[in-house]
Amino acid sequence: MFKGLRRLTFSYPKSTDPALMSVSMTFEKTVGDGRSKAIQLFIQKIKIQN
Repeated sequence: MFKGLRRLTFSYPKSTDPALMSVSMTFEKTVGDGRSKAIQLFIQKIKIQN
């Protein structure tokens, strides 16, 4: 999917609209000496269509 993708999270926010969902992506990169850094790029609320 994406290089370095560590976590892809789907969750329902506290809302009265069950068609809303939050999507979060976290990426990880090795920075040297076996250490790694993770960064959460965005959290986006989306509306489910169907």
